[in-house]
Amino acid sequence: DLSSVVPSLVVSQNQNSVQTTFSIRGFGNGGNNVGIEPSVGVFVDGVYRSRASSQIGDLPKLERVEVLRGPQSTLFGKNSSAGVISIVSAAPSFDQEGYIEAGVANYDGLNGRAYVSGPVSENVAASLGGSFNVRDGYAEAFIDGVPDSNDRDRYSIRGQMLFDASEDVQFRLIGDYGNIDEICCHVTNFINGPTIGLINALGGQAADPGDPYAYIDYADQPKQNEVEDYGISFHADAALSENIDLVSISSYRRNDSFYDSEVDYTSAPII
Repeated sequence: DLSSVVPSLVVSQNQNSVQTTFSIRGFGNGGNNVGIEPSVGVFVDGVYRSRASSQIGDLPKLERVEVLRGPQSTLFGKNSSAGVISIVSAAPSFDQEGYIEAGVANYDGLNGRAYVSGPVSENVAASLGGSFNVRDGYAEAFIDGVPDSNDRDRYSIRGQMLFDASEDVQFRLIGDYGNIDEICCHVTNFINGPTIGLINALGGQAADPGDPYAYIDYADQPKQNEVEDYGISFHADAALSENIDLVSISSYRRNDSFYDSEVDYTSAPII
């Protein structure tokens, strides 16, 4: 939704579930190559997310989202030459609060999320939120035995603890876990090039360029997307004076991402 309210921001998804590219003022890279750190850096609560697949967590309650244009290395310390998307989640509240929501959709879609926050003691507050999003694929497989493409299978959970040591010192501990296991993504043809005759001769078939919205997937093997992402961070904030704050952020993150597909996107077992 950010791209609809920030004119210079473009968000695009490439050939699998987690290859999302952010571009600011026409500059952006890294979504289609896991070996490249993107030039538009993404930070969640001050912690750098170095790959698109590490940005999958559904955040249960946001405080704000900042889109910062231009080089941000001075403030953020990373090679964010095109800009930064800084997401700040809401800290646990000392007032009891929460919500629960659920939805249904076509293709047997189900989704839900819940969030609760409140005091643990006079100086400690905690919050816990989680979500799930499941749906069958809507791009029908042309070959029997191959699952339909563009399904949804996502889960995430996130917990926080806030400790007010004094009026001037505050500590915050955040842990999160996210998982994706999907068949994605469907590819169609707008032009059949000169090799289509050879593909047909080998017994293969490709999408009809005259009907690009047929949603028939001709791939001869599943396009597997499996991601497990989790981490923990510790935040310390101290007001040293009226005009000086000391902020310390320490974090550990791990991301395991697996993607398997073919690259000819036809029913012929070519590649």
